[in-house]
Amino acid sequence: MSLIKNTLYGLTLSLGLVTAAFADTQPATAPSHAEWKDHFDPVRMAQHHLEKLKSRLGLTDNQHDAWKGFADSVMAQAKDMADVHRQMMQNHEQLTAPERMHQMADAMAIRANGMKTVAESAKTLYGQLSPQQQAVFNEMAGAHHRRMMHNMPHQNMNMPAGAPAPAPAPAPAP
Repeated sequence: MSLIKNTLYGLTLSLGLVTAAFADTQPATAPSHAEWKDHFDPVRMAQHHLEKLKSRLGLTDNQHDAWKGFADSVMAQAKDMADVHRQMMQNHEQLTAPERMHQMADAMAIRANGMKTVAESAKTLYGQLSPQQQAVFNEMAGAHHRRMMHNMPHQNMNMPAGAPAPAPAPAPAP
């Protein structure tokens, strides 16, 4: 079960990176596993973050086509994330460990391909933003990324940059 849970956290981080460009800058507390499981709605989260970013950017009429391309790619990524999550939760108990690993690898490949599309549309939008709008985009992306990394359940993710890695666990006694 922890492999599935960790994968879902990883997929959630993946969505966080997708939505990184439009997160608010308020600090958040780490959700419990039950909160992640019961309230996991990447489509709603993406819509919320897109609305905040669009409001903060104050787009001009000339920027709306690039915004639409970006927002559409983010929403497609969020919908894929919701579908992957739903599929993984439906049958994970019946799968063997190798089957779950293949399922997770497939999900990560879907996420990586979707992220490439989002990155390209973000690049197009970013190129049309003014320097002030680019600063807002950068600020919101950085704050969201830091919050996502802080909320990850893995200790190593919470370590400050440059901190030494924890010592490996001792080998079991023979």
